[in-house]
Formats: sequence, structure tokens, C-alpha cells
Amino acid sequence: MIYKLIQKYARTVPLFLGIAWCIYYTPRVQCKTSLIYLISTPRSLSTVFFRMMHARGDHITISEPGTDAYTYLYEPEACDVVCDAQTPKTFSEVQKFILVVAHQDIPIFIKEMGFAARHYLFGGKLGELILQEARPVFLIRNPHAALISLYKKRPEIFSALDDWMNYEALWNMFVFLCVQSIHKPHIIIAELLSTDPQTVISNFCMATNITFDESQLHWEQLKDNALEYPWNTEAAAYWFDDVLISTGFIAATTYAVNEQGVPTFAEIENVEHRAYYQALYEKNLPYYEKFRSKCNDQFIAHK
Repeated sequence: MIYKLIQKYARTVPLFLGIAWCIYYTPRVQCKTSLIYLISTPRSLSTVFFRMMHARGDHITISEPGTDAYTYLYEPEACDVVCDAQTPKTFSEVQKFILVVAHQDIPIFIKEMGFAARHYLFGGKLGELILQEARPVFLIRNPHAALISLYKKRPEIFSALDDWMNYEALWNMFVFLCVQSIHKPHIIIAELLSTDPQTVISNFCMATNITFDESQLHWEQLKDNALEYPWNTEAAAYWFDDVLISTGFIAATTYAVNEQGVPTFAEIENVEHRAYYQALYEKNLPYYEKFRSKCNDQFIAHK
């Protein structure tokens, strides 16, 4: 029964399918098919990347299965606004759901925020699956652009901000996977993705052992017919409005720098907020540079 249900939603799986079956189904650790796990910070082009994978039509695509569990734990006051009734509410439920889906014969693509992934990704049977069979991918954007883009959507200093935009934690996950994972993690730099998607996606497909065709770089708008989860939610309309009307990758927005090329964060008018975000940028920049240094093969390809 669950196989037929997942076939019905072969491109995007409503999360309640896994939750219902987790009550009495004990999955095997082995994954019957390929599993790609994309990890990033918010506002790093991960949703447009997810849209590309969704439009391919050859993968189960799951968007941020752990973010609501994170919100329930760390920002419960925000749940009435941002949480979805269908999603897992604990990290244990997230693990069980992914294990159920991984038991199917359909390739799987999961995008997740780093702040949620590190709470559930490496524990228990799911941890075994990730280290043995998953192909991890890190999508990293310059924290200057990522932070300002986030501020435009959520213009405040909120309790989870430092955790949301923790590049050091992403780096530590990357180092751990480099040592422990059978399939070594692949890095995508968001700025390169937006300027030369053909090379970056071709490299990604080779690294994850899936087919590549130039037609996969283009898709139809979803704005008027976004009937599938996660595109049909209020949160998607607010956070992903540009992705809903996208038809492909475009150049990412850039932000103000001074004559020396140093970000000014002038886009943030509140002086206190500007200082906080600038300090957060300086804290995370060294780890962005570490990711760039590990992506030399892609930078050579783009010169």
C-alpha cells in the first residue's frame, strides 16, 4: 500500500505518508535506490535547486523534513505561522519517515537546512544509511548575500538566527562526512550555480551518479498551478515567491560593498540590526572560504 501511495506522489512526497507507516513499519537500513542529501543554510538557492530536481520527474523530492521539528523545539511560538500539519514534529519522526521512503525503489532527493540536519542525520539507523549509501551535497552561498536575503524576509534578530546561519557547523558536518561517509560530500558554490548552471549541474550529476541533460536546466512556472506540496503552502508563497515563477537558474542578487570590496550591509537600515548581521557575516566568512578552497576543481572549470 505504501509503495502505491509513494508512486502516486513520485515527485514530491507528502510527509504524512511516512508518519502513518512509521507506527508499525520497521524498515531495513539498506536503501534500495540512490539517495541524494542536499544541505545548506537558508537563502542559499537551495529551493531553486530543489525545483530543478522536482522538475526532472525521476526522483522522490522531499523539502526540509526536519525544519518543523526544529521549530517546535527552538521556536514553538512560531509554529502557528510556519509549521505544516503534515510534517514530522520530532526528529525521531523525521528519521523514521526518511527510512520508510528510502525503502522504496524510486531515487530520492532530499534538501535540508543544516541547522535541522545535524539534529537527526547521523543517529541510529538513519545515520548508518547516510554514511553507507547517501550522496551528501553541500550548497554554500557567500554569507553576505545569504544574510541580507534572509533579513529581507525576516527583518529581525531572532533567537535561532545564529544557529540558522552557522557555517562552522556546516563545515564540521562536511569534515565528518569526508572521513566517515563512503560517498565523499560534493560542494556546490551558489554564486557559481547562478552564473554557470550548466557546468555546476553537470558536475553535480557526475558526482551523484545521475543523468544530465541541458533540458533539465529549464522548467515551467508554478505560480498558477502550484498544486503539490510544498509549493501550495502559505510559507512557500512568502519564502519562495521567486522560485514559483522561475523557469531556470538566474544570476543571484548581489549587495552593496565599499571601494575595497567589503560588504557594507547598507540594505539594513536599522543600525543595531546592521551591526549584528555584519558581525555574523565576519564570523561565518572563514568557513565559506574553507568550502571554496575545497571546490577548486569547480572554480577551475569556471575560469
